[in-house]
Amino acid sequence: MPDLERQSSALSICFVHDGKQGHLRQLLGIEAALKAQAPISSALWLDVSKSGTLAHDDPPPTIDICIGAGHQTHWSLIRTARRAKAMSIVLMRPSLPHRLFDAIIAPSHDGLKAKTHGKPKVFNTCGPLNNLDSHATCAEKSASQYNLILLGGPSKHFRWDEAKLAQQVEYLITRNPSDTWKVMTSRRTPSSMIEQLPKNISQINEDLAIDAAIQEAEQVWVSPDSSNMIYETLSMGKAVCLLELNAQKKLFGLPRLVKAQTALRQTHPVYSYEQVISGERIPDCIEPLNEKDRAAKWLLSQYAQWRKDR
Repeated sequence: MPDLERQSSALSICFVHDGKQGHLRQLLGIEAALKAQAPISSALWLDVSKSGTLAHDDPPPTIDICIGAGHQTHWSLIRTARRAKAMSIVLMRPSLPHRLFDAIIAPSHDGLKAKTHGKPKVFNTCGPLNNLDSHATCAEKSASQYNLILLGGPSKHFRWDEAKLAQQVEYLITRNPSDTWKVMTSRRTPSSMIEQLPKNISQINEDLAIDAAIQEAEQVWVSPDSSNMIYETLSMGKAVCLLELNAQKKLFGLPRLVKAQTALRQTHPVYSYEQVISGERIPDCIEPLNEKDRAAKWLLSQYAQWRKDR
C-alpha cells in the first residue's frame, strides 16, 4: 500500500450529511485532519435533510473523494460518488451492504472486521470522530472553574433513569459543597431531567461550544448513554467520570456500547462512579485522544491505492 506522507495533488472533497450535529462534527473533524495532511482544492457540502442532493440533469461535479455520515446520507453518497467517479467513504457502520462503499471508517465498538475479501476496507477508530482539539498542554491549561456534568438521554443501550442520575448528582454536590457545578445537555435530554437536578447546579448556555465547556472544567462527569460526549471529553485531554445507569436487557449478552465502555476503561482514563467516590485519584490532564489524524492518514493511503487500482 502506498505510504503517503502528504498528498501531492490537490483534492476536491464532497461531504454529505443529514444536518445532525454529531454527524457534522465527524465530518468537520476528518476535513480538518485531511487539510493538515494534504492540499484541498475545494469542499462541497450536501445536506440531505434539506434536499441537498445533486439533480440528475446537473453536470457531474469534480470530486475526488465523497465522505458521508448518517444513515440517511448513504444513497446520496453512493449516487454522488458514482456520478463523479469519486471514492466513497462512510464514517460509520453502514446500513447498506459494505460492498457499495469503497472504504469505511467506524468506531471499533461497531464490530467491523478490518478486511473485506482479504483487502483492507475498514478503519476502526477509538470511538466516533469529532472536530475537537486540545491545543494546550497540561502546563498551559488555566485553572479549572467548575465541575461539569454532560447529560445524554434515552437510548437502546442504557435504561434512562432520571431519579437515579439526579440522586448521584446530588450526592456529588453534597460531597463537594465548595465546588461549582454546571450541567450541559444534549438534544436527547428530556426537560424533566433538568427539573430533577439540584437547584444549585447551573445549566450552561447552549451557545457555549462543548469543547470550551470541557476545557474549563476540572472533573467531567458523563451519563454513559452518550458515547459522543465520552470521546469528546477524552479528545479535550480530560479524564471521564461515568455516572451510573443500568444496561438495557438483551436476549444475548450486553448491548455493544456497554461492552465497549468496559473495554475502554481498561485502556483509557475512564472511571466509574464507584471508583471516584471511593477516592481513586482522577488525573487533571491526559494525552488528548486524536483519532481523526490517524483516520485521515489511512484514508489518504486508501485513496492512493484506489486510484492505482482504477
